[in-house]
Amino acid sequence: VKNAVSNGNKAVMCPNFFLYFDWKQTEAVSEKGAFGVTTLEKVYSYEPVPQDIPKEQQGLILGAQGNVWTEFMTNPQEVEYMAFPRMCALSEIVWTKKEIQDWGDFKERMVKHLCILEKNNINFCK
Repeated sequence: VKNAVSNGNKAVMCPNFFLYFDWKQTEAVSEKGAFGVTTLEKVYSYEPVPQDIPKEQQGLILGAQGNVWTEFMTNPQEVEYMAFPRMCALSEIVWTKKEIQDWGDFKERMVKHLCILEKNNINFCK
């Protein structure tokens, strides 16, 4: 990314260790998913604009995206499970200034949001 933006190219961040949502959400043996584990907290800890990017080039980082590779998923409910609630954490880190992000506050607000997901029959990792 540093090379890309230093050449004036725009970038959307999607590093596998933070934003591949086909990876397991928990350490549970029964948890479905590929490769490693990407917890909700790990997604929330991600910083889309690397610290080593010069200030004048930071605007070239357009944002971030979560990837859900579906080659081993057989239905939409499995895709929902892999995306949620991690998509909620990703939304907050790309839309909220770093200095006001707060993991504890986010967890408290997620209680209400998870009820909304449940009410709308969206499958998610509990």
